Amino acid sequence: MYWVIAGCLELLALLGVGSGLLLGRRKCEKGWMAAGYGVYALRRHLCRRLGIWESETTYYRSLYVNEKPEAVQLREGCLQGLVTLGIVAAAGMVILLLGMGGQFSATEVTELERPPEGTQVRKLIARVEENSYEVAVAVTERQLTAEEVRQRWQEARKALPQWILGENAELNSVSRDLELFSRLPGTAIEVQWFSSDYTLVDYEGRVNPENLTEASQTVVLTAELSYGDWKETMQIPVRIVRESGSRQEETREAILQILKESLEEQGYEEKVALPAVLQENEVKYYTESKQSPGMFLLLTIVLLVGFFAAAESSHKKKKQERLCQLQRDYPEIVSKLTLLLEAGMTIRSAWERIAGDYLRYGRQRERRRYAYEEILYTNRQMQIGMPENLAYAQFGKRCGTILYLRFSSVLVQNLQKGTKSIVPLLKKEAEEALCERKERARQLGEEAGTKLLLPMVGMLVLVLAIVMIPAFLSF
Repeated sequence: MYWVIAGCLELLALLGVGSGLLLGRRKCEKGWMAAGYGVYALRRHLCRRLGIWESETTYYRSLYVNEKPEAVQLREGCLQGLVTLGIVAAAGMVILLLGMGGQFSATEVTELERPPEGTQVRKLIARVEENSYEVAVAVTERQLTAEEVRQRWQEARKALPQWILGENAELNSVSRDLELFSRLPGTAIEVQWFSSDYTLVDYEGRVNPENLTEASQTVVLTAELSYGDWKETMQIPVRIVRESGSRQEETREAILQILKESLEEQGYEEKVALPAVLQENEVKYYTESKQSPGMFLLLTIVLLVGFFAAAESSHKKKKQERLCQLQRDYPEIVSKLTLLLEAGMTIRSAWERIAGDYLRYGRQRERRRYAYEEILYTNRQMQIGMPENLAYAQFGKRCGTILYLRFSSVLVQNLQKGTKSIVPLLKKEAEEALCERKERARQLGEEAGTKLLLPMVGMLVLVLAIVMIPAFLSF
């Protein structure tokens, strides 16, 4: 059967290569890429039937804008086809080689290997004459001889006390659960455990030191080992003690006891001397600090968060202030430019005059104005050789508001038409800007009135309290 599968895979690979060379040798840039065209064409047909080909074409068109997206798509599709055919051919060859090596044929066995432990189920095919029968047989581990059992027992007798310790350090001081296994490690010898006191140690090895009636008690564990007809017993004494937490509790109770006795003995003293010795051990006392480093750490984090929040708030406030300032200065700038153009200046000379006036007077008299700073920067750009239309366009983009974008657009469009066509537009723009400024002033007034509402409510409550409290107290 393996050669049929291998032959079909090799035939499929050959058909793919042949169809690709026949159909795609004129469409592919390189001849060897045409070998994968058959797979590409098949994939394209399937994608069109599924309705996902358009999305893939759109992907290539958006990704390879300055190239030929169809050519890139064809090239990558053919490469994918070549890889696909290579995988198919390689799989067929591997199946053929493995089959010739006997990997897919039934192997005759004359013996079964037993598992090291437990039982495993093995499936076999039994052939009798011309018939085959599938059977499943349970194979158990190898049985030990009497000599081997005695040898294992001698080894376990010495190691068994150490095997059951678990997390305990020694059997004379057991406070945690023991590991009482049901079989000796590495053998089929079964172990059954018995305890002389199940309240302290049960048959599963759970230790209960809270049931101790004394500081420590000894429990005898009996291990009964059996293998077939062979049986043997072994007794292991275990000393159960309280856990370290319980010891700490006892120490704490002892400290409280000596403190109470010391307080009773020094009942007439203003200051009580604390006992410095507990069971021949030195005792030192400390008062808990009221200051916690965690609180300082938390306060530091809060301060840092507040600092960064304040910085971010300051940045937002400055951005809003810049925007408001640009809007307030816009009517003034348009009016100045219109006036200078009506006086016979060109746009370039008027722009230089506004920038020069701001540099000589406005910049020293008051704090810098964002709009005039942008005008000054634009004027310097033109002085170093930047074209006027590009400088005005960048001016509007840097300001970033619709007003200045519109203003720069008017300047760029009318740069070659002269001042006669641009002056009416600027006058209209100045009037609209002035109206917008008035509307903005009205909005700011309403916002200011809203902000004053809360303080006014507080003053009203205070006045009512001043009037009403004496009236209630007079009754």
